[in-house]
Amino acid sequence: MNKFEDLPNEILLDVFQYFDARDLFQLFYQLNTRLNNLLKSSQQLNLIFHMQIFADNQINDLHLFPHFTHTLIVGRAILIDLNQFRNIRSLKLECPLKRVLSQLTSQNLPYLEHLSVSHLDTLTTADEWTSLPSLRTLRISRITLVVYHAILKACQHLHSLELAMFSCDDSTLNIESHSRLKRLVMDVGDMKWPWTDHVFDSYLSCAPNIEHLIVYRSMFSSKLTDSLLEYDWLASKLFVYLAFLQQFKFYFKIIQGQIYNESNVLSQLEEKFLNFHCHKYQSRLIIYE
Repeated sequence: MNKFEDLPNEILLDVFQYFDARDLFQLFYQLNTRLNNLLKSSQQLNLIFHMQIFADNQINDLHLFPHFTHTLIVGRAILIDLNQFRNIRSLKLECPLKRVLSQLTSQNLPYLEHLSVSHLDTLTTADEWTSLPSLRTLRISRITLVVYHAILKACQHLHSLELAMFSCDDSTLNIESHSRLKRLVMDVGDMKWPWTDHVFDSYLSCAPNIEHLIVYRSMFSSKLTDSLLEYDWLASKLFVYLAFLQQFKFYFKIIQGQIYNESNVLSQLEEKFLNFHCHKYQSRLIIYE
């Protein structure tokens, strides 16, 4: 076996996985019919195209690779025509422009299943979200309750949602129940004590079938007091709203200074946490700096 193209299909497909989608097509497409057919069957390859700089968006109708790209990663503040990547299943946007966000529609991306949007200013209105019925997983920067409502309404097949929010959001909404959401990750931005948990009523009541819940909260070490020992770590909210919960993790970050000098206080917090949740589901408190 002296030629690269003489390798078995299985090995060629394995090698192709290490290439960026555009590089792969530039190097191997039109070499021979066999390689052409292999590249066009690239759904097996899960090809990735990483648009890292502005010059990377120079794509025209002669380029074939966008039609066979599975995952598209768009770097910071790059303008892109998402309609050129209609077949992607996964999309990652870093600090996207508003003109790019406005393209997140089912018309442009009919097969999109996984979306991650990072380093984004807080989304505040429902107009900033659109319908993506095929979406199954979403990771997004800080949003308000209004946008949360819009996401659930627009993404009926959503299975996993990761978001950042403020507990001081005092919006009052009647949100329709979303039966397919099974996993919810919530990063709570404000750090004042005592914590305000009423916003969880709105976020949890409309997602009754959640099985996995992860919450991130932070507190300045100077605010730590014995009153924290009486906090129920959302146990009362979970009891009321999440009858099918299987796993609950609470990541508690203590910042600025040492973690409450008394090490026994930390063990007391962990003990209280477990007592509040009464082994009804897998539960864990993770305390870190």
